[in-house]
Amino acid sequence: MRLFQYLILFLVCHAGIAQTFFDKVEGSSWEGSGTLFGKTAHFTMHWEAALNNTFIKLEFENGFEASEGKMQTMQAHGYYQIAQDGSVSGTWFDSRGVRLPLIGSISSDTLEIFWGDASTEQGKTLYRIENGIIYVEDFYKNKEGKYVNFGNATYEKK
Repeated sequence: MRLFQYLILFLVCHAGIAQTFFDKVEGSSWEGSGTLFGKTAHFTMHWEAALNNTFIKLEFENGFEASEGKMQTMQAHGYYQIAQDGSVSGTWFDSRGVRLPLIGSISSDTLEIFWGDASTEQGKTLYRIENGIIYVEDFYKNKEGKYVNFGNATYEKK
């Protein structure tokens, strides 16, 4: 049954009937600039099909000047899987040694991902593609349960 679902999703997406955010970014590398924790930051990301096309893999890196001219960087890999109903699940691994569960939803131009859980850290990332540019907003969930913006970036295809 799972193979049949992927075949239908593949045919629908590649027939031009229902293209998703992943279809627009997959196979491409992107370079971005913006802010992270109130500091000017640089970002890169690359999206590609992985593991026999059962996942979309994101390779991500950010860097910003932390203090006294020292650059702080983080690398990460995210693996995303799309269900037939447009829901997304996955896992995030980063160079801090953190692993976070991912859940969210996808449409033709957006990807909304909620990450983490009560035992780690929690937040959400909103991806939007418009006219070949990806806009990203990152939020963490504070102690009061409200989402607070800590990063913004605008990416262009390399």
